[in-house]
Amino acid sequence: MLYLENRYPSLLYLENRLEKAIKEDHIQLSVLFIKLAERLYDLRYAAGYSHVEEVAHMVQETLAIDVKLANQYLGVEIGEALESAAKQVLKVCKDKSKDKDKDS
Repeated sequence: MLYLENRYPSLLYLENRLEKAIKEDHIQLSVLFIKLAERLYDLRYAAGYSHVEEVAHMVQETLAIDVKLANQYLGVEIGEALESAAKQVLKVCKDKSKDKDKDS
């Protein structure tokens, strides 16, 4: 897990960007910051979740929607962090599915 924490922007970084957006009266961006910070947090800890199908859906949604929103409105760093975390979680989901199939 330490590998993930060192590779992605910290939640503190996101919090600082959120404060800046609020000061500049960008309320819509503030909501988006919060949503994507929560998503990044969820992805970081998704490997421990037991419902692989739900996690896989969250990953697909992140790749299809959240990354694009982040890149367009919040910056490439946040989009890259989300994309990288999602791809890593997707790999974990696939590995768990393979293990589950072997046990069956």
